[in-house]
Amino acid sequence: MKICMIGALNGLSSPVRGGPERAFKNIIRGAIKYDQENEYIFVPLGFQENVPLALNSHIRLYPTPIPIASTLIIGHPYWAQAKKHVIRVINRERPDVVLCHDPLFITFVPHDIRKRTILILHGPFWKGYSLLYPSLKFMNKLIYRRFVLNKLSWLNIKTLPLIICVAKCLQQELPSRLRVKSVVLENPVNEEFFNLSRKNWSLNSDGKYHIISVGGIKPLKNHETLILAVKEILNRGKLFRTKLKAKIIGFYEDSFNWYYRELVSLIQKYSLNDVIDIATDLEDNALRDEYINADICVHTGLIEGLPNAVQEAMAVGLPIIATRSGDIPLIIKHKYNGFLFSGCDYKKLASYIELLMNDPRLARSISKKARETAYLRWSLEGYITKLNQILKRFIN
Repeated sequence: MKICMIGALNGLSSPVRGGPERAFKNIIRGAIKYDQENEYIFVPLGFQENVPLALNSHIRLYPTPIPIASTLIIGHPYWAQAKKHVIRVINRERPDVVLCHDPLFITFVPHDIRKRTILILHGPFWKGYSLLYPSLKFMNKLIYRRFVLNKLSWLNIKTLPLIICVAKCLQQELPSRLRVKSVVLENPVNEEFFNLSRKNWSLNSDGKYHIISVGGIKPLKNHETLILAVKEILNRGKLFRTKLKAKIIGFYEDSFNWYYRELVSLIQKYSLNDVIDIATDLEDNALRDEYINADICVHTGLIEGLPNAVQEAMAVGLPIIATRSGDIPLIIKHKYNGFLFSGCDYKKLASYIELLMNDPRLARSISKKARETAYLRWSLEGYITKLNQILKRFIN
C-alpha cells in the first residue's frame, strides 16, 4: 500500500518546536523501523533541512521549505505555494490513501483524492471540533482558534459526545467533496524515552528537586501558574529555596515575545531568578537530558488535546502533575499514575509538588504506573500496528 502523510515538521534534527512536529518526526522513525510492507511518501510542511529524497527503499520525503505558520493561513502566498507543492506530489505518486495530521491540510488534497483521505486526530477531544473545520474554510486558522476553538475548548470533557454528534450533523450538510473520514490515533513517543529513567527517587547531585514544565512559550500554556506555585511553596518554608529548582522549556515565536518577557518579569518580581529558569529552542538530546535530570513534570496548559510533553514525561517515568484539560483526564487517573488540578489553581499545584517531594514512596509508585501506561499506549511499534489496522479497514 502506498501511503502519503502530510504534517508539520521543521527538520529531523531541528530544535524542539512543539508537539505536532515531534509527533510527526516520531511517526517517520516508526515507519522506518517497524513497517517494511507499506510504501510511505512523507510531505513535511515547513521543512528547512537538506536531506536525501529517499530515506530508505520504502520511504520518500518531499520537503516543503516554507514557514509553517504561513501555510496555516488560508489566502497567504505561502499557503498557496504549499498547496501547489502537495498537489504536485500527490499527482506524481498517486497514493492509495492520504493521511492529514491537521484538519487544514485537507484543503491541500485534490478533490478526486478526498475519498481516499483520512484525518488523523491525536485524541477524542479534537474529534468534534475538527469536523467543523471544512465548513469554515473561508476563515483563516488564527481567527478560527480565537473566536471558535478557544470558546468551545472550555466546555467540560463530559460534553464531548454531544459536541461530536452536533459536528457530525453539520458535516452531513457539507458538499460531499468537503467531507473526510477522521479517526482518533494517539501520537507515538520516541522509543528512546522508554529507555530513560531515574534509577532511584533521590536528590540530584546538586541537592535539589528539579521540576520541569515542557510546552510552547505562549499564553495558553499558562506557565505563570508554575511560577506562582513555586512562590507559594517558598512562602511555606524558607528551607524549600535551597531544595527546589524549576525550569520552563519550550519554543516561542516572535509573535509571543511579549509573553516571554512577561514570564521573565514575573520571575524577577518575586525574586525567583535563582529558582526558576526558562530554556528555549532545545535540541532533542538536550530535552532528553532535562527529562533524565528532572524529578517532577508539571503541565499547566489550559487548552490541550493530549500533549506530547505529558506523554514523554510518563514514558520516562516522571511523576506528572497536569491540568484537567482536553484528553489529559482520560489518560491520567488522579493519584494513580499522576495528579490533576484545575487550570489556574496554583495553590493545589504547590500542594501536589510538596506531597511528591516529601513522599518518595508515593513518587516511585506514580512513576512506575506512568511508565506502564505510556508503554501500553504510545510505543512506536504499537502505533504502526494500529495505523495498519485502520488503513486495512479503510481500504476494505
